[in-house]
Amino acid sequence: MQQLHEDITLNFMLNRLSRAVDADELRTFATQIDGIESWVEHSLDAARQAERAGRPNEAAHFYRGAEFFMTEDHPEKAEAYERFMSLYYEVHPEIAALRTTLVYGAGELAVIDIPSVGKEKDVIVACSGFDGLIEEMVPGMLELAENGYRCIIYEGPGQGSALRRSHLPMIYDWEKPVAVVLDHFRLDSCTLLGLSLGGYLAPRAAAFEQRVKRLIAWGPMYDFIDCFRPRMGEETFAGLISMIDAGQAEVINEVLMTRMEEDSTTKWSMAHGMHTCGGHSPFDFLSWARTLNLKDVSHLIEQDTLIIAGTRDHLVPPEQIWQQASALTNAHSVSVRICTEYEDASEHCQVTNTSLVIAEIVSWMDKLDQRDE
Repeated sequence: MQQLHEDITLNFMLNRLSRAVDADELRTFATQIDGIESWVEHSLDAARQAERAGRPNEAAHFYRGAEFFMTEDHPEKAEAYERFMSLYYEVHPEIAALRTTLVYGAGELAVIDIPSVGKEKDVIVACSGFDGLIEEMVPGMLELAENGYRCIIYEGPGQGSALRRSHLPMIYDWEKPVAVVLDHFRLDSCTLLGLSLGGYLAPRAAAFEQRVKRLIAWGPMYDFIDCFRPRMGEETFAGLISMIDAGQAEVINEVLMTRMEEDSTTKWSMAHGMHTCGGHSPFDFLSWARTLNLKDVSHLIEQDTLIIAGTRDHLVPPEQIWQQASALTNAHSVSVRICTEYEDASEHCQVTNTSLVIAEIVSWMDKLDQRDE
């Protein structure tokens, strides 16, 4: 994990870009960024320069970086996403051949079906979280495929093209899109993996979908709204929860709308949240976020479960690791893997060392196979 910017959110995003952008160029780019607005501006400039210079992979990731921080009403948001998609599949035609869409309600869900290399051990059905794309999961899934696993990566409502092209908002009852994917591929057994907020989505689905035989939460997400607590402080957060539960929409909206006008980070996070959940106000988003927790369903999860977490995750409070693990009272087994800074894997979703997680998943699956022989 490189320290490229003093802002923890921007530094995290810069490290995500390091997968595709030269280190020296990335450091220069970082010096130009003083907030979200300049991030968007300079990302677009860098994307266009890379595209003109014939560097489509770099251009694709800069377009994605720009689109990530654009609010829904940004005039170039849709174009930035489509440029990312076009360039990504230009660079990876072999992945384009594996991509398809499934009908879901009034829209479609994108799916990439990666076959196993050699004899197939199992099928892993995987999704990202609050703001990920399936394309960003491909490298890790290719590693799993090399180890004998067929990997079906899908985007559910509120994710990727389901949100951007089909305008499907995210839902809390994730068993619904999972059932559509399993039905389409006629799967009667699978391992279900969720990344980031997928650490809520996948366990929620596993609680109600008996075709899920094993469960991987790549990032604990026991209570989504509790992720706001460290940044807000205990007292302010407690007051916010009280107001949400009391239905004080007018007060919450007035305070946050004012804050959105004054602070670009708050504006982006609230606008992004509203867009993802289909809400029309900060209160809508926060009320929806309040429903995304595993408190009332964890006891229904009976699968072997692996939870993967980092010691310095800047998005998820560390106590959620143990809240989630201890709530799995009826799971067949519960394993927790905590990744550290000494492994270069302490941050959210182990962004700088995903291969460590892939190796851990393979080891866990192999041990379960040996146990169940």
